[in-house]
Amino acid sequence: MFFVKAAFWIVLIILLLPSNGQEKFELYVAAERTISDIGGFCKRNPDVCEKTSAMAAGVVQKLRTTAEMIEEALRDAGIGAPREQTGEQPVSRERHGQLDDDPNMTASSSMSGDTLTSEDLRSSWHGPGRI
Repeated sequence: MFFVKAAFWIVLIILLLPSNGQEKFELYVAAERTISDIGGFCKRNPDVCEKTSAMAAGVVQKLRTTAEMIEEALRDAGIGAPREQTGEQPVSRERHGQLDDDPNMTASSSMSGDTLTSEDLRSSWHGPGRI
């Protein structure tokens, strides 16, 4: 199936490539007009550009916040370099109803989701015929 898809796209690209000088010229002129039209879009539709840039700023802020959360989680797990002190106070969060400074809670167990104790892991039930 991969080869059929690859062949389709290769044939499509070959068909779209210009074969002589006239076709190349027409392709370049069309591309130039398209680029100049895109460049003038914000002049014709300033409200759309303002809303789009506001939305893009929101998306960038969400991405930045997500990256900071991932970085903090990795740092809490002991992965990665410690962050330089900027004078900000760390925020204490609850994890599974326990505070971060709980002595029974290690970074590896809190990040891996492994909350079973050795007693939990010990098997107490046996199937039929086993003692």
